Amino acid sequence: MLKFCVTGQKIELIFREQIADQQINFVDMCFLFSPDWDGLDKTVQFSQNDKTYNVHLGTDTVCHCLLPADLQTGCVSISVFGYAINGSVRATTIPIGINIRRSGFQDDGETPIPPTPDLYAQLIAEIDKKIASVHDGKDGADGKSAYQIAVDNGYIGTEQEWVTSLKGEKGDTGAPGATGEKGEPGEKGDPGTDGKNGIDGVNGHDGASAYEIAVQHGYSESESVWLESLHGADGAKGDPGSAGKDGIDGFSPIANVVYADRKITITITDKNGTTSAEITNIVTDEELEAAKKQIYSDMAGKVNAVDNKADNYYKLLNPALIRVTVYVNAQTGDDSNSGDTAAEPKKTIAGALEKYPMYNNIRLQLAAGSYATGTITAENKKIAIVGAGADSTILTGGGINVTNCCLTLSALTVTADSDAIPVVSVTTGSHLYGYRVNFTSAHGTECLRVSTASQCYLDGSVFVTNAETDIVIRSSGGAVTGLGYCTVPGIVCASTTGLVNMTGGTVKGTKIETGGIIFINGAKV
Repeated sequence: MLKFCVTGQKIELIFREQIADQQINFVDMCFLFSPDWDGLDKTVQFSQNDKTYNVHLGTDTVCHCLLPADLQTGCVSISVFGYAINGSVRATTIPIGINIRRSGFQDDGETPIPPTPDLYAQLIAEIDKKIASVHDGKDGADGKSAYQIAVDNGYIGTEQEWVTSLKGEKGDTGAPGATGEKGEPGEKGDPGTDGKNGIDGVNGHDGASAYEIAVQHGYSESESVWLESLHGADGAKGDPGSAGKDGIDGFSPIANVVYADRKITITITDKNGTTSAEITNIVTDEELEAAKKQIYSDMAGKVNAVDNKADNYYKLLNPALIRVTVYVNAQTGDDSNSGDTAAEPKKTIAGALEKYPMYNNIRLQLAAGSYATGTITAENKKIAIVGAGADSTILTGGGINVTNCCLTLSALTVTADSDAIPVVSVTTGSHLYGYRVNFTSAHGTECLRVSTASQCYLDGSVFVTNAETDIVIRSSGGAVTGLGYCTVPGIVCASTTGLVNMTGGTVKGTKIETGGIIFINGAKV
């Protein structure tokens, strides 16, 4: 796997493995995006020599794709671009290079390398896949094309202009790569093509006829006499054959069919005697027609029931696949409001989360104010909580705990009113993105805990604790890989293979326990 962090217009390779060529649908490419990429439809672009391959990523904060099989040994340039759904915004990045080394695989000549489809084909395939996943019933009416959807969302231009806009501008020519290793001798070539036909030979002389050959061997008569001599005399007439025996007298079978009282009686008489058979419970034409009508009626009812159930599932699941925004205002809001606009906000964070219990992509837009949150817990969701400023938007409660989630915090302050749990805890493969979000510990508990294969990226955060000896940030089996320009007045602790990487900020002290690793401004502690 290769893992990249995309922040603004910069791509950083945060997890690297050596890559060999000749691989098909095997190398996983993971891209982690900062909050300013939220809502953009993203595409990664691979460039090598004069060829470019685009792979659609989607709109998620964490995106995956597979390394294109078309790429060969040498240097590959990687960049990312994204578009707003209405075409009003386009984001690009500075390219980053990776190197593909020669593998030991010997091609058998029978397994073709699948070409990477163009970006338009990828978008159509994703739309077809999403339609198939939510509607497993009777075929409905044809849906809108990707271009028609873009027009409905504000795009202005022809379909050809829209297709052309999907491809980014050609990047600058990369620096020449290092000279590759000398290749192995090639396999023995195929046999050459057949040579040209030779010149035709000279026609031979006509051969002698059978009569001429007979003359050469001493025959002296004419040709007609010779031909007559070839026919021998007729043989003697044979004796008459003996008379054959008389055949057995023939017999014509007699068959009789009688229908009465819903019963058919068949009688056959032949040389062996008479045989009878009966077919009972004969269905009349009226009964058969009535049965057909009943079957058609039952089938129509079942088909309608299946269609209704499919429509209900589609109405239930389709909204859960998209991102929704709920507005919250502690001063003017009411949990009975819809929360769909800033003019109709919810009052509490709990009320906002209860609005969409089945949705897995929710953004809470908080107005300035103080919010009593209780303990916020989430699992297998994508949640963004955005305030009006770290000084004016305050969250106080039992902390925020997420498992296998993508959590974004921005422009607010989070405070825990308990000394038993961290202010924010992310675990089991979760990702935390924080931009100018502050963490306050009222009782000396940890402000941030990152554990069990989770990752955290913070920029411009301020931590507040009671004493300089308090552990403020703990990475236990997780990775705080982006701690940029943050102020930490206490201890940063790494344990159990945990990683902390801090750049451009201040920290009072560090603590390393079993297997932990800490870097401060590029230097390992």
